[in-house]
Amino acid sequence: QFNLFHTTSADEASFEEPEALARIGGLRGAFFPAICFAAQRIFVVWQGKGERYGALSDDLFFMKSTNYGRSFSSPKKITKSSANDEAPSILLYRDVLYCVYQNNDDKNWAVKMLRGPDYGDKWEERPANVSQTNASCYSPQILSALNDELVILWYDTRDVKPSIFARKFSI
Repeated sequence: QFNLFHTTSADEASFEEPEALARIGGLRGAFFPAICFAAQRIFVVWQGKGERYGALSDDLFFMKSTNYGRSFSSPKKITKSSANDEAPSILLYRDVLYCVYQNNDDKNWAVKMLRGPDYGDKWEERPANVSQTNASCYSPQILSALNDELVILWYDTRDVKPSIFARKFSI
């Protein structure tokens, strides 16, 4: 079973013994964490693989620390897709977490975005569609831009060869 591990250092020279970060229960593993830091807060969104309807499937989970990583909240599933949600990237802007990820509800991989207001205490039920193409889109990344804007980058193969695409969102 794959898991995420973390450790802390009191003296910035040596580290404590690593501990499992995600209490994954019935999942087969925890993969590909996206991590964001803000003062004493640490936010983590990760991909968990579990069984649904007799097949393996991936969902995204969220956890946070408010004490520099000494302890973390219990994992909370934040996606509700009937297919797979993978490859998260997160960004904190003011007190809202933004998570972009790839999803294959419609057979092709698309890029979606969820918002987690109040430092991720709540998450929207429905994601926003970011990519709008019939080509599969992969590896989304989110960045803050000027004037209360977010920029989301990904690559897809709509022009036969892989190319990088971007979309800007106004907050």
